[in-house]
Formats: sequence, C-alpha cells, structure tokens
Amino acid sequence: YDATMIIVSHDRRFLNQVCTHIADLDYLQLKVYPGNYDDFMLASLQARQRVEAANAKAQDRISDLQEFVRRFSANASKARQA
Repeated sequence: YDATMIIVSHDRRFLNQVCTHIADLDYLQLKVYPGNYDDFMLASLQARQRVEAANAKAQDRISDLQEFVRRFSANASKARQA
C-alpha cells in the first residue's frame, strides 16, 4: 500500500512492523523521524541526551563566570578585569 496513513497504537511490535516514519508532536512542535518505533525511541533519547549535555555545559560556564565575578568583585583593584 503506497499512501500515508496515521496510526495510533500502543502496540510497539505492530508499530515496528508497519511504520516507516514516526511523527512526534511535543510542546506544539511536530518532528518526523525516519524508521520504525524503536528507531524513533533511540533517536529521541539521543536528542534528549545532547540537549542535557549542552545544558550541563552551559550551566558549568555560568557557574565559572559567577565564580570569576565573585572572586574579583571582592577586590576593588581587580574588579576591572571582571
């Protein structure tokens, strides 16, 4: 059958057998993933891990900058560096 169909199911095995793409609607954004349900789960997990790693890196940078400002704001002669 060569057409587009929208299938809603909780049966992972069925979805893996019949789906060639998975559309994920999350926070009003639609993302289409190629592959079956297991491929979608892997891709979405990897995307979440990338976002979490980027957030952790940004948080580390924020902490470093806050520490830098805290250290040099205590000493008026070095405050210009901050």
